[in-house]
Amino acid sequence: MRSAVTAKLLDAVPGLNAVYNSSSGFGEEALLPCALYLQGEVEANGAWSGLRQIIELWLYVPRLSPAGLDGLSEETVKALDKQLLRAGTGERFLCVFEGNIGPDTPDEARDAVKRGLRFALMVPQPLSRTVQISSDPWLNATQTWTQRVLGPDWQVYNGSWPLGYEPPAVMWRIVDMESTPHGKTSWELRKKFTAFIAGTDADQEHLAVLALIEGLGKAVKIPLQPGTKTYLTVLEPKVNWNANGVTEGLLSVTFSRRITSAVDEGARMQFIQHKRTSI
Repeated sequence: MRSAVTAKLLDAVPGLNAVYNSSSGFGEEALLPCALYLQGEVEANGAWSGLRQIIELWLYVPRLSPAGLDGLSEETVKALDKQLLRAGTGERFLCVFEGNIGPDTPDEARDAVKRGLRFALMVPQPLSRTVQISSDPWLNATQTWTQRVLGPDWQVYNGSWPLGYEPPAVMWRIVDMESTPHGKTSWELRKKFTAFIAGTDADQEHLAVLALIEGLGKAVKIPLQPGTKTYLTVLEPKVNWNANGVTEGLLSVTFSRRITSAVDEGARMQFIQHKRTSI
């Protein structure tokens, strides 16, 4: 993944003279402006289903031209954020910008000013583990409805991101379920869904979220099984703009349905036998 990120930077950011891949090879004679690639921790849990590798990119510009950091940072983020890259092994991975690392600081040894940028490189789990969920009719209904709202340019997945997926794409996941009884013959089933959204850019993601939240608000109900007149009731659609759309999910909604069934009365009593005992 390191070589793919390096190649992308050198190709898309003309202001960079070099990308150094280790502190040991990054001497005082470094060609400014340049970047230093540092590999961080690996995370394999949380909302993201797969490998999550943290990297730091430290950008260096001459001390007398500190304003150059702004343009260089903007070009670097634009080149990498939400980009699907291919590693030397053939694996596809998504690069997501997670923010700056502290304030700009001087580097006296190189007569430079530096700025740190944090990125996450994310690889879905192997295909044997990221099976799409097709057995839940609620997920299938939500997938069909989402495809109709967003159109054919979007891919819609259920349960997990498949290996090598490409934006624009949406992945729905059930994060909570509860059942509430209503008398002896019926109960209400609720399922909370979260939508993970990966657009080609922030504007496309924003438009997709607006289309989904407005569509859910207008729909009130969505078809569960076409032709059977069964529906899912839409409850509490919400958007969290502070969340990461790919790893945490921007949109959540709860669907509910009242379910009725016959009461199982068990075996009927055939007769009663009573025997009095003498005292």
